[in-house]
Amino acid sequence: MRVQGPADAASPPEAPAPATGPWDDYGPARRWTMLTILFLIGTSFYIDRNIISILIVPLKKEFAFSDAQLGLLSGFAFALFYSLVGLPLSNFADRSDRKWLLTAAMTLWSFFTALCGVVGNFWQLMLCRMGVGGSESIAMPISQSLIADYFPPKDRTKALAVLNLTATSGFLVGLAGGAWISDHYGWRMAMLICGLGALPAVLLALLGLAEPRRHRGFPSLKIDAEPFPTALAALSRIAAYRNVVLAFTLYYASSQGAIVFLPTYLVRQYNLTLTYAGSLYAIVSAVASLTASLAAGVIIDRLARRDRRWLAWAPAITILIACPCFELAMAADSLVWTMTMIGFGIAFTAATLPALFATTLEVCGRRRALAVSIALAASALFGAGLASPITGKLSDLMTVPGLDGEGLRRALAIMFTLFALCSVTLLFTARRMRRDRI
Repeated sequence: MRVQGPADAASPPEAPAPATGPWDDYGPARRWTMLTILFLIGTSFYIDRNIISILIVPLKKEFAFSDAQLGLLSGFAFALFYSLVGLPLSNFADRSDRKWLLTAAMTLWSFFTALCGVVGNFWQLMLCRMGVGGSESIAMPISQSLIADYFPPKDRTKALAVLNLTATSGFLVGLAGGAWISDHYGWRMAMLICGLGALPAVLLALLGLAEPRRHRGFPSLKIDAEPFPTALAALSRIAAYRNVVLAFTLYYASSQGAIVFLPTYLVRQYNLTLTYAGSLYAIVSAVASLTASLAAGVIIDRLARRDRRWLAWAPAITILIACPCFELAMAADSLVWTMTMIGFGIAFTAATLPALFATTLEVCGRRRALAVSIALAASALFGAGLASPITGKLSDLMTVPGLDGEGLRRALAIMFTLFALCSVTLLFTARRMRRDRI
């Protein structure tokens, strides 16, 4: 046996070997090509998800839908299936060929979006929107899962940041492009083009994406034997987690459930065309969201290094500021002032979301995927899903004859107060974070 000498004892430890994984099968060009394809898929996801919000006016004109019915179409019909189908599909995706599952889901949501353009009544349109919601529920989980296999850890955050930009690109194209097509060729053509126009991306996904599990074998996964009711009960006992789920629900009730009516409000209040209202709102939203999200991520990370409770304090502050911004927008009597305050409101709303996710991961322990899934399901179903029809119903009840936008203005002013309740909930979350942090 060789005896260790002084030279051996003094020698520095070997540097750890670089992490290896499925990303080693792909060069940088291939990785970014596949990320580009996922970006196109994500953009299609957000286009088809949001297109109906800019078509509310022509739908109401053709079918004489109430605002409550339009709220069901834009919110609850989508959110119901998005929430119920997403959890089991995400679980299945962890054990299956993600490339084929993603392309199948995209084909389905494109088909259901196009089918919205040929419906003849409310119930047919509602069923199609349910189909869109159910098939889209798997898009983001699979895309993020694939990126984790395509990119090494040192590049993964940057790749995920690129993927997250699809929310803005899809929103911008969906509102501006959908409004222009609707104004020139009708709302049905807008639905058909948005649906069928995504099919080339399906072909790109089939030809350009890879499933690393096929390349490197498909090892058996060690599945946590903890039953779902047991895990759910464990999470529900964490007070900070309960608070953050409630905060998510209140946040999405206003940020998606009510805001979906803002383009329609601009059309009614200021007699704008769909193209002008959609383009104006999309551009303001895109600039405000991108700027605020990037800035908030940097600032909140620095604050959280001093005290982890800033993960809850910071969004409590930003969402509280968003509330009077939107209220001032509803009280304004000029388009310039309205859009200015909407822009500030959207900026502070966008600055809130990254910290909400970070707070969730801070207090949920090892059940991270389940914790995030439950928060998103609750916010989609009980937040955005219910808030849209409630906003529409309030608008119907408070409509003033001769003032087309007055009922919707009052309804939105009421719904935006939920941002203040979200802020209070986050303050309670911060109080419990040190005790409940796992």
